[in-house]
Amino acid sequence: MDSHPVGRSRRMPSVVRSFLLEAWRPAPLEMPAPAAKLSGLGFLERSAAALVYQVLRLEYTLSPAGHLRAWALLGLMTGLVLAIPAVLVIPPVTLIAAGLATWSAYLAAIALKLLLALVYAVLFGAILAAIMGAVLVRGAQGARPRL
Repeated sequence: MDSHPVGRSRRMPSVVRSFLLEAWRPAPLEMPAPAAKLSGLGFLERSAAALVYQVLRLEYTLSPAGHLRAWALLGLMTGLVLAIPAVLVIPPVTLIAAGLATWSAYLAAIALKLLLALVYAVLFGAILAAIMGAVLVRGAQGARPRL
């Protein structure tokens, strides 16, 4: 079980440290040996076997304790740990953000059209009030008192 106190969450560095300690397990390598029956293989198979032998010999020469292989596996595991959430999370988040951008553009267009409708209504009211005022003023000037 975990060694952290009850009620307290583990801090990120301790999680990373435990991941690294779990992933970092170098194992000593065996001395590579060439394939026993190269004569029965075709040209490509012999070439591939010779290439594999040379790569394994180089790895053994550089790190017989297995640190190079453990480092490569640790890098691969770290890459997978970072890539899998990125592949699973980023596309839906991008889709949601694109949808929000589209809807916000629609809402901005609606707001602009409502504002223009309000401005047009106020202008229509002002023009109508001016016409009515002119009619009333002209009617008041043209009306004579009756005796």
